[in-house]
Amino acid sequence: MKQHFLLFTLLALVSCAEKKPQKPAGLVAPGKLTSILADIHIAESRVEEMRVHPDTAKVVFNRLQKEIFQKQGVTETEFNKTYNYYQDHVAELDKVYEALVDTLGMREVRLNSKAGGAPTPAPEPKPDSLIP
Repeated sequence: MKQHFLLFTLLALVSCAEKKPQKPAGLVAPGKLTSILADIHIAESRVEEMRVHPDTAKVVFNRLQKEIFQKQGVTETEFNKTYNYYQDHVAELDKVYEALVDTLGMREVRLNSKAGGAPTPAPEPKPDSLIP
């Protein structure tokens, strides 16, 4: 009887052990995801700068996003599946976004070096004309 109890206890402990979940098949690689997200963030910024009606902005952004997926060789379904996985695994998503910040920073440096200098500083705010 004692052996059965020990065996049952051992099985219970083993079954309760935390198992590392496997990544589902078909996820976009982290490096490629970083590149896709960088392109998407830049596309969002471009659309925002257009200052168009929200419906028009959505249409333009969706077109740009499809072009990004096509350029990267990824379907929208694969991207969404990958992004949903990373939303449930925040520590891994943090690593992707750390790489994303580096990628966007490097792109900015490259763009500024092609433009011939440092980024132009934001203009100074004008004083309110109603305040003496």
